[in-house]
Amino acid sequence: MIRKLLEDNGITSTDAEFKELMDSVTEYIKLNQIRFGKRTNLYEVLGISLRTINVLRRCS
Repeated sequence: MIRKLLEDNGITSTDAEFKELMDSVTEYIKLNQIRFGKRTNLYEVLGISLRTINVLRRCS
């Protein structure tokens, strides 16, 4: 579902890149959302994913 949303926004990724993205997004949500008792909706996950994939691509 998230991969489809990313593709709809013009972001394509390889399987390895997507796995790394999802690992980073999951870690971010665990550290910054769940710890403070916040819920994360799909649009927030999409925003976090877009920011994270940009950072991952710059670091590669």
